[in-house]
Amino acid sequence: MQEINRVYLVKEQLLPLHYAPGMGAWTYHLEVPHSQELKGAWGKLKVSGSLDELPIHSRNLFSRTGKNKILSINQEIRRAIQKKPGDLIRVTLYLEQQIQIWDETNIKDLGMSLGFLPSLTSQIEKPSAAFLRKLNEQETEEKQFQLLLEWFKELENGG
Repeated sequence: MQEINRVYLVKEQLLPLHYAPGMGAWTYHLEVPHSQELKGAWGKLKVSGSLDELPIHSRNLFSRTGKNKILSINQEIRRAIQKKPGDLIRVTLYLEQQIQIWDETNIKDLGMSLGFLPSLTSQIEKPSAAFLRKLNEQETEEKQFQLLLEWFKELENGG
């Protein structure tokens, strides 16, 4: 499997440490700019990167309806980077895992590379919008691949 390029959400950007009492684990947090459109259930949007050069790995982003995602900054991290609310933190964050986004072109390429009949080319090139939406809503590449295989087999059998 080819390596997927990192998708940076923030790269070497100064962001303020926010304090919001009553938010539990997110009382101290960073707001990730331009992240409100990211989709993913709790635990599915994980980021890695650095905070003031302190490496962080596999940290969950918290979704807020219609707002940017936030990243909890716990006491251990605050102590390590010696920051308090209002202080700026040099932040680099990238999505830890990004699954394939499918469109007509890469579906056709996959179908042909798997050896499905060339006579299916026109059908493979035109998956329905509903199928593409369902495919891209799958939570893992494994689920996406399984759905694609089922679709190719259905097409091959005249479905």
